[in-house]
Amino acid sequence: MIDLQLDQQTQDLTFDDDLHLTDGVQEVMQAVATSLRTRVGEFFADDQMGLDQEYVLGKAYNAVYAAGAISDCIMEDQRVVSVGNVELVQGPKRTLTANVSFVVDPSVPVQMEVDLYA
Repeated sequence: MIDLQLDQQTQDLTFDDDLHLTDGVQEVMQAVATSLRTRVGEFFADDQMGLDQEYVLGKAYNAVYAAGAISDCIMEDQRVVSVGNVELVQGPKRTLTANVSFVVDPSVPVQMEVDLYA
Protein backbone atom coordinates (compact mmCIF):
# COMPACT_ATOMS: atom_id res chain seq x y z
CA MET A 1 0.00 0.00 0.00
CA ILE A 2 0.92 3.63 -0.32
CA ASP A 3 -0.07 6.23 2.25
CA LEU A 4 0.63 9.86 3.08
CA GLN A 5 3.76 10.07 5.21
CA LEU A 6 3.43 11.40 8.76
CA ASP A 7 6.24 12.94 10.75
CA GLN A 8 7.20 10.38 13.43
CA GLN A 9 7.41 12.99 16.20
CA THR A 10 4.53 15.37 15.47
CA GLN A 11 2.21 13.08 13.45
CA ASP A 12 1.79 15.94 10.94
CA LEU A 13 1.81 15.41 7.18
CA THR A 14 5.29 15.78 5.68
CA PHE A 15 5.80 17.86 2.55
CA ASP A 16 8.11 20.26 0.80
CA ASP A 17 6.62 21.37 -2.51
CA ASP A 18 4.47 18.22 -2.53
CA LEU A 19 3.18 15.68 -0.01
CA HIS A 20 5.55 12.82 0.83
CA LEU A 21 4.34 9.24 0.46
CA THR A 22 5.33 6.09 2.31
CA ASP A 23 5.04 2.43 1.40
CA GLY A 24 6.35 -1.01 2.29
CA VAL A 25 7.52 -1.71 5.83
CA GLN A 26 7.59 2.00 6.70
CA GLU A 27 3.90 2.27 5.81
CA VAL A 28 3.07 -0.76 7.99
CA MET A 29 5.00 0.80 10.89
CA GLN A 30 3.11 4.07 10.43
CA ALA A 31 -0.24 2.24 10.30
CA VAL A 32 0.57 0.26 13.46
CA ALA A 33 1.69 3.41 15.32
CA THR A 34 -1.50 5.21 14.26
CA SER A 35 -3.65 2.29 15.48
CA LEU A 36 -1.83 2.22 18.82
CA ARG A 37 -2.39 5.96 19.30
CA THR A 38 -6.11 5.69 18.48
CA ARG A 39 -8.56 4.64 21.19
CA VAL A 40 -11.09 1.97 20.25
CA GLY A 41 -14.25 3.76 19.13
CA GLU A 42 -12.47 7.08 18.49
CA PHE A 43 -12.37 6.81 14.69
CA PHE A 44 -15.90 7.29 13.32
CA ALA A 45 -15.32 5.32 10.10
CA ASP A 46 -14.18 2.17 11.95
CA ASP A 47 -15.23 1.99 15.60
CA GLN A 48 -13.30 -1.29 16.10
CA MET A 49 -9.96 0.22 15.07
CA GLY A 50 -7.48 1.18 17.75
CA LEU A 51 -6.15 0.26 21.15
CA ASP A 52 -8.33 -0.72 24.09
CA GLN A 53 -6.73 1.53 26.69
CA GLU A 54 -8.57 0.25 29.75
CA TYR A 55 -5.43 -1.25 31.34
CA VAL A 56 -2.86 0.68 29.32
CA LEU A 57 -2.96 4.16 30.83
CA GLY A 58 -4.21 5.58 34.11
CA LYS A 59 -5.10 4.09 37.48
CA ALA A 60 -6.07 0.67 36.10
CA TYR A 61 -2.62 0.17 34.47
CA ASN A 62 -1.60 -3.48 34.39
CA ALA A 63 1.58 -4.36 32.47
CA VAL A 64 0.42 -7.85 31.47
CA TYR A 65 -3.00 -6.69 30.23
CA ALA A 66 -1.45 -3.64 28.54
CA ALA A 67 1.04 -5.80 26.62
CA GLY A 68 -1.81 -8.09 25.56
CA ALA A 69 -3.94 -5.16 24.38
CA ILE A 70 -1.00 -3.75 22.41
CA SER A 71 -0.31 -7.15 20.81
CA ASP A 72 -3.99 -7.52 19.87
CA CYS A 73 -4.03 -4.04 18.34
CA ILE A 74 -0.91 -4.75 16.26
CA MET A 75 -2.33 -8.06 15.03
CA GLU A 76 -5.41 -6.23 13.67
CA ASP A 77 -3.25 -5.18 10.72
CA GLN A 78 -3.51 -8.05 8.24
CA ARG A 79 0.07 -7.53 7.05
CA VAL A 80 1.45 -8.41 10.50
CA VAL A 81 2.21 -12.12 10.83
CA SER A 82 3.20 -12.21 14.50
CA VAL A 83 4.07 -10.01 17.46
CA GLY A 84 7.21 -10.73 19.41
CA ASN A 85 8.33 -8.74 22.41
CA VAL A 86 6.27 -5.91 23.93
CA GLU A 87 8.32 -3.93 26.45
CA LEU A 88 6.59 -1.12 28.37
CA VAL A 89 8.19 1.86 30.09
CA GLN A 90 5.98 4.16 32.15
CA GLY A 91 6.78 7.84 31.84
CA PRO A 92 5.62 11.00 33.60
CA LYS A 93 2.14 12.49 33.28
CA ARG A 94 0.29 9.35 32.18
CA THR A 95 2.59 8.41 29.31
CA LEU A 96 3.74 4.97 28.26
CA THR A 97 6.43 4.00 25.78
CA ALA A 98 5.93 0.67 24.05
CA ASN A 99 8.96 -0.97 22.46
CA VAL A 100 7.51 -3.62 20.19
CA SER A 101 8.78 -6.17 17.73
CA PHE A 102 6.66 -7.83 15.09
CA VAL A 103 6.99 -9.63 11.77
CA VAL A 104 5.54 -8.24 8.55
CA ASP A 105 4.46 -10.62 5.80
CA PRO A 106 6.23 -12.74 4.76
CA SER A 107 9.24 -12.56 7.09
CA VAL A 108 10.43 -9.01 7.68
CA PRO A 109 11.24 -8.36 11.36
CA VAL A 110 10.39 -4.87 12.64
CA GLN A 111 11.41 -3.09 15.86
CA MET A 112 9.71 0.16 16.78
CA GLU A 113 9.01 2.47 19.70
CA VAL A 114 5.62 4.16 20.15
CA ASP A 115 4.74 6.78 22.76
CA LEU A 116 1.17 6.51 24.08
CA TYR A 117 -0.63 9.33 25.90
CA ALA A 118 -3.73 9.43 28.06
